[in-house]
Amino acid sequence: MIILPDNLKVIGTILATLWALFLTGWLSAWAGRAPIIPAILRNIFTGVLTMAFTYWLGTLFK
Repeated sequence: MIILPDNLKVIGTILATLWALFLTGWLSAWAGRAPIIPAILRNIFTGVLTMAFTYWLGTLFK
């Protein structure tokens, strides 16, 4: 995030986090020999909800 221009820091953080959520969902499904797509979608869905809630909560304290 340090190398991104100021106007791209938020979207860069979101995209990097989504990529990490995808990878951890895939890795957990692979390691547990579970269906991969539901694990990825579940991880991304809960991650996006958590990010949105955290962002909203942060705006209350500005």
